[in-house]
Amino acid sequence: MKLKDLKKEVCSLCFMTPEEVGVGFINAVRRALSIIFCELKITGKKTLAIAAKSICKSEECISHIGKKDLTLPLEGRAYSVKLSGKGSFTVRDGPTVKTESFDADEVVFKGFIKYGGEVEFSGDYAYTVLSFTTFSDITSDRLEDIPDDAVHCIDMNKCPDFFSFSAPPTDMMKNEIKGAVTDGTKIILPDDYSGKVNVYYRKRPLSIIDDDEQYIYLPEGYLPLLAPLTSAMLLVDDDKNLSDCYMELYGRMAEGMKSNNAELKRVKTNGWA
Repeated sequence: MKLKDLKKEVCSLCFMTPEEVGVGFINAVRRALSIIFCELKITGKKTLAIAAKSICKSEECISHIGKKDLTLPLEGRAYSVKLSGKGSFTVRDGPTVKTESFDADEVVFKGFIKYGGEVEFSGDYAYTVLSFTTFSDITSDRLEDIPDDAVHCIDMNKCPDFFSFSAPPTDMMKNEIKGAVTDGTKIILPDDYSGKVNVYYRKRPLSIIDDDEQYIYLPEGYLPLLAPLTSAMLLVDDDKNLSDCYMELYGRMAEGMKSNNAELKRVKTNGWA
């Protein structure tokens, strides 16, 4: 549904012209969408492919002692090091020497390896090498494509309609992935996992602009709720009785959808899936 189509319905319900609804219309639409997504707990699913990482070496939580150097071998085609504290490290890759300094709770450095060599951690203070990982293969020549560490992590923060996880992730056979952990917007998978991952999550409405051609991203089954609820939001200050009437209509329709969803889940639990 486009915004112009919804506006026609709302104008008809509110006995207004498009000019009369003004900027209040888009604000009412935004409020209505937020209510629908929240109350109906609209969910989504994404299926992602996780490739096996080609790891040469992986070390975690190595303590650096102040004023003492710590050296680790550098091999493969790329490296990633995650550090916490204050200090520096030097990468010796054949004839190439590069030193990086850091002073942070958690910071990541990445680079490509051409010849191989060593990494030397140094500094006057104690700090932690949270992870040091080298990879035998790479997917591109972009630093951002080098993984942060050996852990498989899916960050749903990159998904604009993500609100929260609604169920544990599953594999291609829809079996729960053992050892997978959800943390905020992230799913952390076992180090040795590869293959398909089904991610189940609650959605939030995408932002919309005041443009008649703007598409409203709401699952089709929920679209009938939008006109009466938007009308209720739009009329709340000018015609309280009519606003209450449309809010009651929305409530009855929404309750019916909740009941249908609950019945579907109950049937599935009893052996359909």
